[in-house]
Amino acid sequence: MEENFVLSPTRNVDAFSQQNLHSLITEATPLAQSLTSKRRPHIAIGRGSNGLTYVGFDVELPDLPLNFSIHAVQFLVVSLKLNFDLALRDLAISNDGSHYYYAPCGHCCQFLQEINKDRSHDLIGLTAMTAARNSYAPYSNAPSGVVLYDRQGHKFSGSYIESVADIPSLGPVQAALVNFVIDTGGREFKNIVEAELVETRSRFRQEDTARMIMQKIAPGCKFNVYHCSHYRAESS
Repeated sequence: MEENFVLSPTRNVDAFSQQNLHSLITEATPLAQSLTSKRRPHIAIGRGSNGLTYVGFDVELPDLPLNFSIHAVQFLVVSLKLNFDLALRDLAISNDGSHYYYAPCGHCCQFLQEINKDRSHDLIGLTAMTAARNSYAPYSNAPSGVVLYDRQGHKFSGSYIESVADIPSLGPVQAALVNFVIDTGGREFKNIVEAELVETRSRFRQEDTARMIMQKIAPGCKFNVYHCSHYRAESS
């Protein structure tokens, strides 16, 4: 795959032709297989309003139940947000890495419907506070954001993306891990050495789940939590 799992408009001519979709799935399958225990993982290919084509796939988190996994459509949507793309124009999903395409499942349909309402994009620097501002949390009113740091000091941010159906919601750590996979090409999560979480003081807390995920996938990772009121952070 090309860098950042995003195809430029120069390669995007008729990207959703049968031939091009076959080629994209063939390219994406090896990396997708390295991030999941499934023999043939799900792969999602979407074209945004800016003319770019995005690729997403399932990411399982080591030593954690499958309900903590990142689904292919969720991966795709986070990639759109990272590129400040406001709309998904076309979507094709391969459920088994084959060249047959399927409609999104009910959970993914709900997730896509929710994100269609989201217009939160902040161009400020890459911080956990910025990621919290970019959250979509209309039901809990509990935005949260995460920034991960690797051994080289690179930053990877993620914002909470909420669904009224609960199950399709994507936590800020998983969103940040999509950013990590995109920028590093799927390097091991153990290279993450520090995490910062910003969230509001509410009964819908991300802290316990976020801390548990990081302890599992990156043992020894330093975990910092900041609580905020109206996006003014306080150290916990």
